[in-house]
Amino acid sequence: MKKISTTLRKAAELIEAHGLAKFTRQDADGAYCAHGAIAAASTGNAFSTDKRAEAFMTWLINENESKPEFNPKATSFDYGVGFAPWNNKPERTWEEVAYALRAGAHVAKEMGY
Repeated sequence: MKKISTTLRKAAELIEAHGLAKFTRQDADGAYCAHGAIAAASTGNAFSTDKRAEAFMTWLINENESKPEFNPKATSFDYGVGFAPWNNKPERTWEEVAYALRAGAHVAKEMGY
């Protein structure tokens, strides 16, 4: 199992290299949404999943005050509605998503994930 920090860093690199997709994990041009980039970084397939890394990013994005400790066995839905709505906002840029994934990688590494 890959470390969450490694997966998130690689996901940021995929978005930086291929662009940001919205409302799909990977579009016809090869761009990725955050979930798709995480899956591709972890498994090589944008349409698969890495529940641990997705849950970690959801936990960070939602700043979940009711669950301040990250549970590596949780799913993204344990921390809210997931972070796809954040990715899919019309004003969201690939730079913001890549930055969030890199910040998530840094926090995950600091936490030992």
